[in-house]
Amino acid sequence: MLAKKVALKSITNASCSKKPYKFLPFLYTYYVGTTFPTKWKFFGFYVHMINCMKRTSVGKITHNISRENRVDKDDFILEFYDEIHKYPVLTIEVKENKSRLFFDIHPF
Repeated sequence: MLAKKVALKSITNASCSKKPYKFLPFLYTYYVGTTFPTKWKFFGFYVHMINCMKRTSVGKITHNISRENRVDKDDFILEFYDEIHKYPVLTIEVKENKSRLFFDIHPF
């Protein structure tokens, strides 16, 4: 579905550019859900994690989609890396069903 692809591309672009507010219009659509109690709480934590990434990352941010060790074939993880760290500076778990994407952020 096109709306899910646009939302996924939006969170990827917002995270790589370190500008979380680019994702906000897409967060409040029907096609995006979160595992947080509310979408606003998800967004607050997402902004916090982007701010932490701004302080600790060096250089350009790139992303990788990982499907390793996933129980469901529709689940995957978005991992964001900077130029020097071996481990991701931000990790977003994505669960996909027929009509929606559900985002969850790992704190470390």
